[in-house]
Amino acid sequence: MFFFCRLSRRSVLLQQMENHLRDREAEKMWQVQASDAAHKRNVALRNDIEAVAENLKGRTHLLPHPDIVNLETLYWASIEDSVPEWEPFLLGRIVTIQNVTKY
Repeated sequence: MFFFCRLSRRSVLLQQMENHLRDREAEKMWQVQASDAAHKRNVALRNDIEAVAENLKGRTHLLPHPDIVNLETLYWASIEDSVPEWEPFLLGRIVTIQNVTKY
């Protein structure tokens, strides 16, 4: 009887160990799958970020420097201010320009 109890106890321990090993393998498999999914997400995000960065790089070449924009704004403002003085000449009403402010 003592031998049978020991054998039964060993069998139960062996079963518990096998169950524990199976659970650990399942957990490890789940972690591997989660890691693969995270890696795929990270690659997709990195590709998206790189695409946006390239798009922004292309746009910076299209936009003039702020100093250039400021100069253009000032230039066109001065043109608009001087149009009334030049209007008669530009419309052909007079041949020579008189009393025009020099810049």
